[in-house]
Amino acid sequence: MPFTGTMKYWTTPGFQWQWFGKTTHYYKTQQLWFGSEDDNKQQLGNPIPVIFNDASDGMIYGSLRVKLPTDQKYLARIQTDYNGMDRD
Repeated sequence: MPFTGTMKYWTTPGFQWQWFGKTTHYYKTQQLWFGSEDDNKQQLGNPIPVIFNDASDGMIYGSLRVKLPTDQKYLARIQTDYNGMDRD
């Protein structure tokens, strides 16, 4: 809220009045890829180099899916720490 500084979190669909404040949208889930290419041969991330117990080495390719919580106390911490989905 612009005058009080209070943050509101909406996790259900529908219209909400934002009182001239700024809104930040988050995905409920996000998938991150490392070390692979998409259908257009664009690099999606770098593979992770590893060294095994027998001193051989290799590269790990894969993906990771993240599911964000919808509880207000966790949403407040995510918003305070990252301020959006595009932050690293």
